[in-house]
Amino acid sequence: MPNNDLQRNTFAINTSYKLTDKFTAAVKMSYIKTESTNRPDQGYGRNTPMYFILWMTRQTNMNSLRDYWQPGLEGVQQYQYNYGENHNNPFFYQYENTSAQNKDRLLGNVSLTYDFTDKLSLIVRTGTDFYNDNRPTRNAVSTVSVPNGSYREVNIFFEERNTDMLLSYDFKAVGDFGIKVSAGANRMDQKGNSTNSFAPSLLSPGIYSLSNYGSALVVGQSRFTKRINSAYGLAQFDYQNKLFMDVTARNDWSSTLPAGNNSYFYPSVSTSALFNEIFELPSIFNLVKLRAGWAEVGKDTGPYQLYNAYNTQNPFGNTPVLSETSGLKNPDLKPESINTYELGLELSLLEDRIGLDFTYYDIRSRDQVINIPLSNTSGYGSRAINAGEIKNQGIEVMLRGTPLKLANGFKSAPGEEATLEARVGERMGALYGPGFERVESGALKGEIIISSNGDPLKTTSPIYLGNFNSDWTAGISNEFTYKGFYARALFDIRQGGVFISRFYNKAMGAGQLEETAIERGARAPGTEYDGLYYHAGAADNGDGTYSQNLVSTDGTASEGIWGTTARNFYKRYHDHNSESQVFDASYLKLREVAIGYNLPNSLMGNLPFRDVRISISGRNLKLWTDNPHIDPEGAVATSGGGLIPGFENMSLPSTRSWGFNINFRL
Repeated sequence: MPNNDLQRNTFAINTSYKLTDKFTAAVKMSYIKTESTNRPDQGYGRNTPMYFILWMTRQTNMNSLRDYWQPGLEGVQQYQYNYGENHNNPFFYQYENTSAQNKDRLLGNVSLTYDFTDKLSLIVRTGTDFYNDNRPTRNAVSTVSVPNGSYREVNIFFEERNTDMLLSYDFKAVGDFGIKVSAGANRMDQKGNSTNSFAPSLLSPGIYSLSNYGSALVVGQSRFTKRINSAYGLAQFDYQNKLFMDVTARNDWSSTLPAGNNSYFYPSVSTSALFNEIFELPSIFNLVKLRAGWAEVGKDTGPYQLYNAYNTQNPFGNTPVLSETSGLKNPDLKPESINTYELGLELSLLEDRIGLDFTYYDIRSRDQVINIPLSNTSGYGSRAINAGEIKNQGIEVMLRGTPLKLANGFKSAPGEEATLEARVGERMGALYGPGFERVESGALKGEIIISSNGDPLKTTSPIYLGNFNSDWTAGISNEFTYKGFYARALFDIRQGGVFISRFYNKAMGAGQLEETAIERGARAPGTEYDGLYYHAGAADNGDGTYSQNLVSTDGTASEGIWGTTARNFYKRYHDHNSESQVFDASYLKLREVAIGYNLPNSLMGNLPFRDVRISISGRNLKLWTDNPHIDPEGAVATSGGGLIPGFENMSLPSTRSWGFNINFRL
């Protein structure tokens, strides 16, 4: 993609210093610099790359669009390829209408550890994670829908600080028992602010500055603060290094919840037993470990969710304007609660040549803070409440092994590792939307009903379309080593689940997919648009009876009862019809391949480098899926700063990447 870049540089330091025999200081810090002169827009809109692909006709000479200013009007008027439908020149948009980013992020911590005795120690730590993010956006003069150009600057600041202490006492061995206890506290502070300054038009073309405004500036600003105070304790027990138990307890006090509900307590218990140490087992067993655990986790909500407030709006003349938020807040919110139960079995056999890790989990989420829709007559669009219970249970299995290991150092090691609605009693992740009306009874039962205008009838109420959640997922990793050489391959597998594709809907309507050439291509050249096209289905006779709509059998869809034009044949079949846009989300992906060599330290001689590893790697190299147009992994839309799984919204094609790596230790 032209004029699209992203540079990210990371500088990290991790060091410690022993001030005395008992006093140690440590510093961990990372600085990340992210810069881009232009990051592409996504989704469905006239200025996104996928939009250009959809609606640009195939006969357009792309090279003729590269010189995108009209002669004599450079910097003032773009040269467009379609003035009738008023589309932007894609090169003009990509080079002149940019969305840049300049972000500085610093995260890290400083810790002090003091060992009072060999059993008693105290650690005090403070850390921060903050960033400044500047995002200027330009729209050049003559941009479609922004003829006078525009300029926007968004500045975002965020900081989170954590200061904690932990006092630990290790009883060492008390007979057959080992006991270690810890107690501590944490204070977390978050704050952030953002400004959004917008010049709706430019006074002078090509000058992108907030002082170059042709109409009144629009400025928005927001800020927030949040604090959580915590106290916690941990006790670890073991018996003869064969039986183990960990017990934790924590209480948080959050500033985002009402005074009567801002304290929430959550404990956990986990146990494990080494059966290979407790019992005499056959020699093939190196490890047999059974584990069980239960944990409860509390969660607060975001800032300012308790009481409604007023927001400033554009002034009416010289009169300030305030408006209330559309969502009704709730001063009685409670903390959310998440309970997790887990059982696991870990096996190691034949001197760790074969390993198995099996986990069963059951997660229950209660009192979630959700916004339910309200009738518009209430004056609000939604209301925040505590409601619902979500149950998530499943199994995880990891199998690893070294089936081949030779004396010369070679070994092979494979291993495994519409609308989104929540309805009572149903699996979370259900998708609902309009679909086809079908004949309910008779000889044509189940057939799609075709109306007199040649279009399929759509349901007036949403129907169940499927669930975006997978039935199961898996990873398969294989590694081969021979002396200093190694090769590694990683496969990701997803089975089950569905998603709805907006790209497929729009691309079919625009005639850009090969599926739209099937019936047209079956007709004689030059006659593709001479007659009507007829869908297969049940023609509505208007008297409660139905007949087969499509009569022709030669693939031309040229004879039948109710027909429509070539474009409507494809476009109206999918418009406002989620059922026709549903695809299987299953896939097999070659996620990563790496080949490398570990240089012997003897080759380094007196050089300070040790453990030098040279490798090349590739990611997302191959995809196997029944969907011919879309990577199911990209079937995630965005809304309100969040992600909505199960909806593909004009996603960019997935990309392969290659890398060359040199790793060493000093």
